[in-house]
Amino acid sequence: MPEMTRIDGTINHIGETQQVGEKGFKKREVWLCLDAEAERPQFCCLEATFEMIDVLDGFSVGDAVVAHYTLGGRIWEGGAAPRCFNSLSLKTVSYTHLTLPTICSV
Repeated sequence: MPEMTRIDGTINHIGETQQVGEKGFKKREVWLCLDAEAERPQFCCLEATFEMIDVLDGFSVGDAVVAHYTLGGRIWEGGAAPRCFNSLSLKTVSYTHLTLPTICSV
């Protein structure tokens, strides 16, 4: 199993649950703002699956959180040329004790 990486940020968006593919796989995106006070704020999209989909119901836009994720990826050969896709899979999320700016704007 890949090693988990920690990231601190402010929730900017929590997406709706999406069903992907014919087998009923479900996922949900959460976007974190990593540096709200920067001239060009940086964002990170994490993908929640399985039980993490429901865990996100306990959070709101503006919440300062610490999240752990794993990096994954696969190669898709269904087109004219192979493509590599990466995903950041959310493994844990909790409120942080840090004081972070509440809202990031683009």
